[in-house]
Amino acid sequence: MLSTWAAGVANARILNVHERNGDLLKIATLADFCGTRWQNNAIMIPVPERKSFMMPVAMVMSLYRRHSGKEGVEVTATPDGFDVAASRTGDRVFLHVVNTHRAQSVKSAFQIQGRRIAEGRVHWFDLDPEFEVFEYRPEHTFPREGRLDPRTAWIFPAASVSAVELTIEPA
Repeated sequence: MLSTWAAGVANARILNVHERNGDLLKIATLADFCGTRWQNNAIMIPVPERKSFMMPVAMVMSLYRRHSGKEGVEVTATPDGFDVAASRTGDRVFLHVVNTHRAQSVKSAFQIQGRRIAEGRVHWFDLDPEFEVFEYRPEHTFPREGRLDPRTAWIFPAASVSAVELTIEPA
């Protein structure tokens, strides 16, 4: 099970809990760093000669690590079926969005109370929940990326894990 994308979605939800409680939790991980057999590793090192690859948990940890702020931000409303954690650094707000609907995409717009969003980018994974990561397949282990128009809604694919970066205009 730990090699399926469904595990990646579940791990993203756990990381969102960690993020929302960062004032209490100072260090956390969801996997051992690397290994050759046990699927609780972040990085699998096949032996004797194949290429190393990231498990779904590592894909999510890498995505979140690259797109995170330094201060927590409260999320006041989300669409049904979303798990969202937020942070910011300066004029950039980061959202970690998990669409928990297994087979339903959801459209969502963004609002930041008292501020105007200037631009945004979304980085996401949207693999089939039953897809198994069991070998080096770079086409599946790097997130997709797109520009977000702040005036329109974004469609979050079913069973997706996304990192949204919003640049806000100065107050």
